[in-house]
Amino acid sequence: MVGLLQILSKLMYGRKVRKFLRGLQRPQEAQENCLSRIMKRNQGTVYGRRHKFSKISSPEKYQEQVPLTTYDDLKPYYEDIGQGAENVLYPDPTYQFMITSGTTGRQKYIPLSSYSLEENRDINMLIMARISSFTKGLQGLDSHIFSFSAPAIIPEYSYGKYQCGYLTGIIGASGAAQGGLFSRLGRIWPSDEVLNMIDWKEKSYRLALEIVPLKITTMIGLPSNLCSFFRTLVQDIAPRMLGDKDVPSETKDRLRRAMHRGELHIGKLWPYMTYIIYGGIHIDPYMPFFDSYFRGLHPISVYQATEGYLGFEWNFGEGINLSLNTVFFEFIPADEPEARPRLISEVRKGVVYRPIITTSGGFYRYDLGDHIVFTKLNPPTMRIVGRAGTVASLVGERLQEEQLVNALRSACTMTGATISAFMAVPIVTLERTAYDIYVEFTEEPRDLVRFEAVFDEELRKLNHSYNYERRAEVIAPARIIQLTPRTLEKIPFAKHGVGGAGKVPAIGTPELVQQLKLP
Repeated sequence: MVGLLQILSKLMYGRKVRKFLRGLQRPQEAQENCLSRIMKRNQGTVYGRRHKFSKISSPEKYQEQVPLTTYDDLKPYYEDIGQGAENVLYPDPTYQFMITSGTTGRQKYIPLSSYSLEENRDINMLIMARISSFTKGLQGLDSHIFSFSAPAIIPEYSYGKYQCGYLTGIIGASGAAQGGLFSRLGRIWPSDEVLNMIDWKEKSYRLALEIVPLKITTMIGLPSNLCSFFRTLVQDIAPRMLGDKDVPSETKDRLRRAMHRGELHIGKLWPYMTYIIYGGIHIDPYMPFFDSYFRGLHPISVYQATEGYLGFEWNFGEGINLSLNTVFFEFIPADEPEARPRLISEVRKGVVYRPIITTSGGFYRYDLGDHIVFTKLNPPTMRIVGRAGTVASLVGERLQEEQLVNALRSACTMTGATISAFMAVPIVTLERTAYDIYVEFTEEPRDLVRFEAVFDEELRKLNHSYNYERRAEVIAPARIIQLTPRTLEKIPFAKHGVGGAGKVPAIGTPELVQQLKLP
């Protein structure tokens, strides 16, 4: 069975895999070809004529002629597209509009072209093809994948003449994935009906009804959302299913066989779970939760944003490889914001960069607002260290999200704790200048005071400026504030998304604390 799946995958995606790997082997050549293709393809658009794409013959010429852009720069073009204008940013039909759901605050609407949808889908299929190439792979043709994704279509949202949804949902919808080996085999869940549900609790229940009877080997989603789904499955959904007369007896028997001391054990329900494909946030704080259920689970990081799928881990555990054949990248050193953006051939290891993207779908020298670091140059391999918007700074210390994650991980290790969600909030009052760290524990620390001390100690090791200010007593020790489970879930669904789309911001604000009435 596994061998057959590998053969089918190789036949369908072998050419795309070879092209992806050639791009990693010859990155500058791949990037020049990518930019040339985008310029030629989009030169007749309103934006392409305005910036003379037809005259651009090199990356350097492109940097001279085309300005750096943000959402606000492109918004007037989006408004024209929303009203039905064509050939504005791209020559293809507009498929629909996407809604952002990141941690930067205001909701944004971004068009998705039909061609860009195909490119994003191809990257998603490359990930599936890579998994199927391993010995364990997807565990045969009787295995299934489930994705806890945001809705592809939200009826109450529209932008001009177009319907709206989230990119992860659009990619996951079977309608968008037609032609893919995995969707053809009926192996990706949930169904479109469940995918597009807005009510989180009912969506979780309906998803469970679909996947509990199946052999699940791979899960896809934000780690925080997957943790929340599993907790709900154990505490609420499983008892409800056992008492539901409409649930088939075979499904109930499967749940009962997976019980351990009167509680559902997810690892027994899905003993072949092998991969978790995730993006958007760091997974480290959540791995102890997953490891408590699944042995040998392999996390696979995907570099995804509303703007598209930008890369993924080809060699698991080594870092993210960028999609150099479909996205043209530039990199601005984070500590030199006015410097000329670097090309892929000019980046250096260990330097924090802000990636700038250009795509066929109408993003031109677009600032993503992320911070990344290259860990290898051959092939180019990177990791995400945070967002420009998720840097906290009380007195100039500029704490990165990754530093908070690593300090929390050390505190968990030293005290036997596991956490499901956290949010750091910089506090400045007459009494203290410090960070309040709001934490939801799945396993409480043996000693909370010790947890606080280890967290502060590790943070001082990771950030020299923070250590200096702590030593000078300018910044007081961080305070760990324990929250009841699911408290922070109110943030993404109330402020940043619906139907499982949002994520808890690593850096919060005092205003958000007041809004949620946190201690």
